[in-house]
Amino acid sequence: MKYGLLTYKYPGRKGYRPSEVNIGDYIQSIAARQFLPRVDVLVDRDSVSFYSGDPVKLIMNGWWHIYEGNEITSSAVMPLYVSYHISNPAGLTQKAFEHFKKYSPIGCRDFATMNCLLNSGVNAYLSSCLTLTLGKTYYVPEEERTNIVYFVDCDFLDGAQPSWIEWCTSRKARQICSFPMKKLLRDQTWKLIEHYLHDARIEKRSHMHPLTLDDNERFQVADQFLRDYSKARLVVTSRLHCALPVLSLGVPVLFVHKNLQDCRYAGTLDWVNKIGFDQKHNFTQHLFAQEGQYLLSSSLPTKLAGVYADQLRCQCQQFV
Repeated sequence: MKYGLLTYKYPGRKGYRPSEVNIGDYIQSIAARQFLPRVDVLVDRDSVSFYSGDPVKLIMNGWWHIYEGNEITSSAVMPLYVSYHISNPAGLTQKAFEHFKKYSPIGCRDFATMNCLLNSGVNAYLSSCLTLTLGKTYYVPEEERTNIVYFVDCDFLDGAQPSWIEWCTSRKARQICSFPMKKLLRDQTWKLIEHYLHDARIEKRSHMHPLTLDDNERFQVADQFLRDYSKARLVVTSRLHCALPVLSLGVPVLFVHKNLQDCRYAGTLDWVNKIGFDQKHNFTQHLFAQEGQYLLSSSLPTKLAGVYADQLRCQCQQFV
């Protein structure tokens, strides 16, 4: 039996022609690669039904859009469904559900995917995300960490608004910002950010890169990002596959997003410090920090997430 690893060619299915590659996809593949004795073949996620090589074991984690012609895996693929997210549950056919029943139980990254499958008679459970296991590979002791604070894709509001890093590094931010941002930077939240910014080196970073990078280059960028994050003082991000790996590393992380009600997040971000808005545009926050203390706790949420990480490690090791 050979071992496969997911890559992402973004082939341009109807209505989906991205101009950039999301390095977060490759971070998810690195999480799967940890458990493989070797990588014999790279398998394109969006063409998994058309794989025609030698029989291959494939960890099927990540974000999936199931569409006509790419509903189930090729017969040459032996899949392990863990950390699986379905972006278009309404588009699933009976053929897809029968396939999932064959390879159940299906480990789902979020409640929305889990409930979709359970309601259709598929044995499914919440596995959380495989990137929670990355701490075993990339962890760096606290004494080796730097004073760098990374802001990763943190243009929090629309493009007309100043970015998060510009607000958070401005001494006049609380006086000159718009009403929604005043709420975000108020009281405890502002003091938390201010604590980590003291004497810090600020770096902006994006997970969006040119499609012209080949797979090796994409994996190299993802690997370097993880190594950098492991040494950070704090990471502030709107990227799920930045927040969860950083959480696994025991590094303080703050997730910011204009829509915390996105179906991808329910059951996935339970242990992550987060601030944003709900569906009614009301400010909301959940911080692992005690009242009067201006440190984000990394140990408690990391410990809680570790329960899922241990389960995921066992499943992947048994599968391989």
